[in-house]
Amino acid sequence: MLKNSVTQFRERKEVSKANFARRIGVCASYVTRLENNDIQPSGEVMFRIAAYFNCRIEDIFKPETVKATR
Repeated sequence: MLKNSVTQFRERKEVSKANFARRIGVCASYVTRLENNDIQPSGEVMFRIAAYFNCRIEDIFKPETVKATR
């Protein structure tokens, strides 16, 4: 599962969820679910998000660390 920093990037840019959603071609509820880590975006959406923020996908999306059990 991927964790994301979409909220932090969006808030730094001072853009509303609705405006951000329009710019990346999704609905505002999708952005809410994404920011809550309730959904995993497709590769295409990750590319659009990274392009919007002018950064790499890896700057926004990171693998969730899993603790090893024995």
